[in-house]
Amino acid sequence: MNKILPIRPMWLSLFLFFLLPTLHSQNSNTGIKQVYGVIQTENEPLSEVNIRVEGTSRGTQTDENGRYSMEVRNGEVLQFSHIGYRTFFVIVEDVTEELNLEMFPVSNELGEVIINADVRKPQNSVSSIIEEEVLNVDLPMPTGTLNPYKSGFATGYIPGRLVQNGLPLIETLNGKVASLRVIKNQIFIRDLPVRVLVDGLPSPILPDSQLLVDGLPSPILPDSQLVEDIFVFRNTRTVYIRTIANLSIAQQKRDRANERIKNQNFYQDDAVRADSDMQSTNSASNPVAVVSGPLRKIKGEISFAESPMPEVNVTVENTNRGTTTNAKGRYQIKARTGEVLVFSYVGFKAVRLIVEDVTSELSFEMIANENVLDEVVVKAKSRDGERSSYTKKAEREFYTSMGRFDPKKAGYNSGYIDGDDLNPASVNLLDFMAGKVAGLTVNPITGEVVIRGGTGSIEANTPPLWEVDGVVLTQIPPLDVANIKDIRVLKSISSLTRYGPQSAGGVIVIQTRSGNFEAKDGAAVLNTDLANSNFYNNDALANSEFARALENVSELRTQLQSENNPERLKAIAYQFEALDMNFDAIEAYKKVFGLRPRYAQSYRDLAQAYVQAEQFKPAWRMYMGYINQGYPTGLEGIGELVYDEMEWLYFRRKNQTQIKEVFQTQSEDLMDFQTDVRFVFEWNTSEAEFDLEFVSPDRRAYVFEHTLEANQLLINTEKRTGFSSKRFFIEDIMEGDWLINLSYKGNKKSAPTYFKMTAYYNWGKVDETKVVQVYKLNPSDDQKIQLLKINRQTLLASR
Repeated sequence: MNKILPIRPMWLSLFLFFLLPTLHSQNSNTGIKQVYGVIQTENEPLSEVNIRVEGTSRGTQTDENGRYSMEVRNGEVLQFSHIGYRTFFVIVEDVTEELNLEMFPVSNELGEVIINADVRKPQNSVSSIIEEEVLNVDLPMPTGTLNPYKSGFATGYIPGRLVQNGLPLIETLNGKVASLRVIKNQIFIRDLPVRVLVDGLPSPILPDSQLLVDGLPSPILPDSQLVEDIFVFRNTRTVYIRTIANLSIAQQKRDRANERIKNQNFYQDDAVRADSDMQSTNSASNPVAVVSGPLRKIKGEISFAESPMPEVNVTVENTNRGTTTNAKGRYQIKARTGEVLVFSYVGFKAVRLIVEDVTSELSFEMIANENVLDEVVVKAKSRDGERSSYTKKAEREFYTSMGRFDPKKAGYNSGYIDGDDLNPASVNLLDFMAGKVAGLTVNPITGEVVIRGGTGSIEANTPPLWEVDGVVLTQIPPLDVANIKDIRVLKSISSLTRYGPQSAGGVIVIQTRSGNFEAKDGAAVLNTDLANSNFYNNDALANSEFARALENVSELRTQLQSENNPERLKAIAYQFEALDMNFDAIEAYKKVFGLRPRYAQSYRDLAQAYVQAEQFKPAWRMYMGYINQGYPTGLEGIGELVYDEMEWLYFRRKNQTQIKEVFQTQSEDLMDFQTDVRFVFEWNTSEAEFDLEFVSPDRRAYVFEHTLEANQLLINTEKRTGFSSKRFFIEDIMEGDWLINLSYKGNKKSAPTYFKMTAYYNWGKVDETKVVQVYKLNPSDDQKIQLLKINRQTLLASR
């Protein structure tokens, strides 16, 4: 996939007058605060729930009423566990105070709940929260190599230090990873026997005379003292043991050591000794002095091109102390001798200055990063950088058992594989598909296929449906690879509702060259008449029966002036947008940005507020600020949302925006960009849990689940990146009504959630219009509500 080129044009920095007022971060580990809540199961309080701070010895238990209270820091992870119940991990954010959870009994089919968190933990911590450094290794397998981190599959990890205790290895595995059990020298995952690999090779077993449980042989495991670490792949029931004799481990350790010293400069004893009266200069290249003495005031003035420079970030390195320059470029901060002041601004080179014992004033000019605009290319992450004949093939209209699909009007990027790219050496269909579609992974051990980034069960390993020449199957079709004409991967809401709930993992549509595929023995054919048995039950309250959240304008403005809670400020901004008070919304989003400058959502929200106020130049600069910060772009998460809106500015307001970068759109032209309806859903708190239900005109229902129980990895990704939004397209409004329903499931606290829905009718067209609706969802609002009913008449009436 192509990467975004770093873009730091000088003009961008000169006009980003609002950028980064503070250095607040959602992962800050400073400041102790109290977190409290109630733990329940089936609406009854659950006592003796163990609650601990991951990686520490701090913890508590719930009382007989299910209540708890404990001290934590922002960025820490709370673990909630109880015998017989699923374990949950929740990241503590800047606004986290009340956390109420529902615990779920453990079943034989389900392991513990895993939320991968980007937080600091003690090295070698054994946890279901496994960092990239632990899992990002290439493991030799009998069929090739497997990288646990890149595969996307749930992986348990046991560091060698936990089993290197002199006891037989098999006796020390119990309890180290959820679902892993040892019974009479036989290893089980979810009550089923496992396969053991040692350094990539199958483990030998004991002779037949020593068969153990129910005739199952016991594996011969290496000495525990030789174990480097162990990976547990639950979905394939495989235990992978790496030993210290593994040559790849030794090489990886050498690589890590080299990486640590790669950029260090070592003294070569080549310096001429300075005379005693020579003075050292204050620069970032000097060795950092020993930090000592009390805090004292440092002041100065920052400028550029002989003009004062406001909003420059001034921070004390490795602390939470920071400030910004005022309108006259002046600043004031406290620091100790030996500490380092960092001066930074988007588009300018960061300056690091050591505080010496005589330092009281530091004034200087910032240096702009040089950039040649003609060489700047802004592009979404995609496998192909340039449009080609391959792209043209991918955009051709095609037919399926569920109707016609036109990729140009789909409003989303479907995956495409050209049969002409066939490698004659491909052994089978999966071998042919591997690595050719972004988000599609093939497990080399089991041959299972998973489409990631779909609109269904986004983070679950849900297998896709297959359709070959109109025949729908639930298993991988037995195909002659040479007979494949092309393959398409579908993720869109309106495409998946046609296939039904079985398509939550996506749909792979294959056309053969002969066009006469017949299902072979062993392939489970899906009865297309029953493709979606999940029909809408008419169980949603009509929109008019549910009160929307619109407060008094004067009260909102008063709250805006005094409010410093980012979640409450977002709720205020939502309401200003619903009232079409765009300039007030800008002020609210500016305050949120000041409190959360490291959140990707802060950039997007402020940019879109500028768009609604028809201030297109600052809107584009905010989007460019998003890209400069290295936030994701492309086809998933908030990146898809940002790129849609950048394309809109490029196609609809290019002259007014004065875009100077070379912007490569995902759509070939404006006609390709247009679609019937675009939905953007936003919520003011990351803890909000809900289901969004899309009901097609034939009353087939499709549900996007945003709950800790069903989609915990997605919620963690949102927290780590700092966004709380999701967009959907309906690319072709047919005859009949589409319904969009919401089922609210709480936010782990007693405060309400503010939920905003923006519907863009005739997206990208001349007659585009939008409707903003805001809802105040209270803990008692547990009924399904109908947010919107839309049909062709709705589109016509909106013009």
